[in-house]
Formats: sequence, structure tokens, C-alpha cells
Amino acid sequence: MKKACISTYCNWNSYGSILQALGLKLTLRQLGIESFVVEDTPAPCTTKIFPLAVGRNPKMIIRNFVHNRKRDQKRKHYENTVRFINENLDIEYYNDYESVKKSPPVADYYIAGSDQIWHPELCKPLFFLDFLSQRHQRLSYAASMGVTDVPPEREEIFARMISQFTTHSVRENEVKTVVEKYTTNNVQTHIDPTFLQSADTWRQYGRPYPVTKPYILVYAIYWDKALNQKLKELHKKTGFDIIALGIGFPVVWSTKWILDADPAQFLWLIDHAEAVVSSSFHGIAFSLIFNKKLSAVINPQSPSRVDNILSLLDYKNVAVDDVLSQNTSQYTIINQCVAEQKQKSLQYLKEILQIYE
Repeated sequence: MKKACISTYCNWNSYGSILQALGLKLTLRQLGIESFVVEDTPAPCTTKIFPLAVGRNPKMIIRNFVHNRKRDQKRKHYENTVRFINENLDIEYYNDYESVKKSPPVADYYIAGSDQIWHPELCKPLFFLDFLSQRHQRLSYAASMGVTDVPPEREEIFARMISQFTTHSVRENEVKTVVEKYTTNNVQTHIDPTFLQSADTWRQYGRPYPVTKPYILVYAIYWDKALNQKLKELHKKTGFDIIALGIGFPVVWSTKWILDADPAQFLWLIDHAEAVVSSSFHGIAFSLIFNKKLSAVINPQSPSRVDNILSLLDYKNVAVDDVLSQNTSQYTIINQCVAEQKQKSLQYLKEILQIYE
């Protein structure tokens, strides 16, 4: 069986990065290709200590006492997430990028995967497969940038690394417009790899989190604190718990804050929520996959990723306080759109991997 090397984000502190990497791996396996992710950082330890701030200031002592339990939850989240990664993803770890260049991973195909790997402020060479020699083909699938402009001071290196690719597949239309400036190739758009697997497949990876009451799940990367009043009104009107999910300390108003959920529990919590409020791309993606009532909160400073997926699937968004009145009958059309996008993506992958039925 042939093997693909995937360069993408797969970080313990990002549910989306782990699950999008898994989505692409599962899809490639269904096409008869085994795969692994290459990382230019050492393998994470199976245990981790999250130290508290040191100081004798009375306020700091009180803050540390209050945060001690949350620190334990973060440790549990870390350890269970590393275990999830080790059990479900094959990763080749290097100590640093120079080690990758010196001894590149051996594979039949090299793919720059999804997520914000081509962010021009970073221009991370690993994510552009820059460690490969010119004789290798550089392929991409649903790469994203996170922004819609390349700063002038990064343009030369961005253009050089982008131009080395044999194929260009990006996730958003705005990214397509940017990349087309730096290549004569046909730049195609494809849906995030999480959508390439069905809800039933993702449920096989889910694991229950111990909650017993009906709840509305909030998963926020960006958050406007003015929306907290809307959450309070939802709680008062429905009696549902408002569960905020994250690995940081809360800025979201909630009746329960969960810091220790791993990716398997993340999937389960979205799937079993009465509704979801999220500003995270992958929080929104999995809500759509599971056909949930959803209020997508859009960051006005960086709207393109969320706007693009909602527009692509023609999702009729609603305000936070109207989330429970969302009409889920629209999922008949949305699921059909996902099926069409999946077929388009599979055809592309078959072509670049030279797989024919």
C-alpha cells in the first residue's frame, strides 16, 4: 500500500486541527493510501504539568487557589488528547525543521493538508513542503490562510513556496483569489476534510462526557461579551444549562465550564447538545455535520472562513438568542450540498493520487 506524508496542524490544544487531520487520514485510507503527519517538533510527553504563577501577592495566591482545579482539568485534557492522537493518528516527529530538511520523511505522496497552514504571517516552511527537493511533487488539499492578504514583506517567500506546488487545492474562495496571483496552475476549492466523513463515522470516535441535564453548548474562539446577556436569557427561558467548552479561562457566561474534554468528548458534546453557539470553524463544521441547531458567531476582524462555509452550504444562520428556533429542515438541502462537495473532493484526490476506478 502506498503512503502519503501530510503536513498540517495537529496540536493537542486544538480539537479542529486533530480532527481535520484524522478526517483526511480516514479518507485517504478509504482510497487505499496509508498516511502519516509530519511534525517539526518533538513528540509530546504523555503527562504535563501546568504550573501556577509564582508570587506572594495576596491576589495571586487567591487566584492560584481558585484556578487549581481548572489546572487539573487542563492536565486531564492534555493527557487524554495526547492519548487520542497516539491511538488514531500516525505522526513522525522531528526535533526541529532542520532535522526534517536533513532527513526528509519517505513517502509516495506529499500533501499540504487543511487548516490555516498557509498563513502568510508565518510562512512556515514545513507547511509548504519546502523541505522537498525539486524532483518531488507537492500536492495540497483544502489549505487555508486565515487572512485574505499577503503582507508586502512576506510576499517574496510566500510566492516562492506557493509556486513550487504541482496542484493547489484551497478551502476558501478568498484564498483561491490570493493564490492565483502566484501560480499559473488551476487553483481549486475543496471542503474541509472533516466533511469527508459521515456523522455516523464521527460518532464512532465520540465518547460520552458526564453531563445529565439538557444543555446548549458554547465553543468560542472569538467572543463578544455583549452576547453573554443573550446566553443568560436563553438559560432563564429554557432552564437548559449553558456549557462553555474550552481550554482557557472563561470569558463566556455559562452555568458550567468544561476544560477537560478530549477530542472524543468534543464530538459527543456537540452531537448531544440541544443547540450549539460557536465562533470556531470546526465547532461550526461539526455542528453542521451533526445537523444541529446552530448560531454561528462571526469574528468581524476575520470573517472569511466562517462566511465561506455557511455560504457554500447555504446555511441560514440565526442570532444567539434565536438558536433554539432554528429550522433544521434546511439540513435536507445542506446534506445534499455536503455530498456534492465530498464527491468533488474525492474526484480531486483520486486524480492527484492517480487512482482510477
